[in-house]
Amino acid sequence: MPCFIRAVSPQNMEEAWYIDDEIAYDILNRNGLAREFRARPGETALDRMRAETPWFEDGDPFHPTRLEMGQFYRRIARPLFGARDGDRSWCPSLNLEPVVVAGSHGQALSLLRQLERICQTVHPCPKNLCTFGHDIRNLLILACTEVEAQWRGVLTSNGAQKKSFSTKEYVNLANIMRLREFAVSFPSFPELEPIYPFKGWGLGSNPTADLLWYADYNAVKHNREQEFERANLDGVFQALSAVAVMLVAQYGEYGLGYRSDLSRFFIISQKPTWPSFESYIPNQSLSISNWSHDLFAPINHSDLEVLKDK
Repeated sequence: MPCFIRAVSPQNMEEAWYIDDEIAYDILNRNGLAREFRARPGETALDRMRAETPWFEDGDPFHPTRLEMGQFYRRIARPLFGARDGDRSWCPSLNLEPVVVAGSHGQALSLLRQLERICQTVHPCPKNLCTFGHDIRNLLILACTEVEAQWRGVLTSNGAQKKSFSTKEYVNLANIMRLREFAVSFPSFPELEPIYPFKGWGLGSNPTADLLWYADYNAVKHNREQEFERANLDGVFQALSAVAVMLVAQYGEYGLGYRSDLSRFFIISQKPTWPSFESYIPNQSLSISNWSHDLFAPINHSDLEVLKDK
């Protein structure tokens, strides 16, 4: 049975509860209080709670979570309920799939090195973002194929089975990963405005055209002679920002590595504010300093439908 979140006033704190017919208890056991309610003959645990507390005077204070305690989506980060810095996102896949994570970091770092070399020749300021050329085109293609690899990895990790995917399937990630809300800033180039690489994705009639940088990639990949000028520096910054966002959206705050070149170049200046019912809730009382993947198990999916925002 799903967990439930209870808002506690007046401090505006929240609690995570497990509730079934027989028992209801505070999962994280806040303040060391062993709070639980057991059903008596002819009643449910919720009936017993109503009888012993004033919590239901203004209506039902409990709201169901999307997942049960201890469950998580593979390669989809969420805040960890009960952590001191509760807005920091995390996913157990960061620890469970070290080879995949290392490969993603290695590819992203290779792309960053190429961008840095280009920026030694073309300074990335607003009036230069329309600059295009062969190295810029090649980097745009590589960056976009890496974004596609990350999209595909998330889908297949969560049970999607298809020989080939397109943006018609990839766009389902926009809601469940809240990709439209991420912004990336560049301390090394303060003249550049923050980039929202997935802004508007899925809100139009064509999920490919919604992302201009991705549409440009498709154009210059298939028709360089006629579309060459679309391979510009702006698209490269957009595409590499999308790579950075995908790493953070999958693995959380350390998706770009801890104090790494990636995390220093790409600053996530805006990220989603998750409702508490979307949090990952550990299956036992949690030591705040130990975000152990052992406290979680991935939820099993059978098809792509589970990734659609409900």
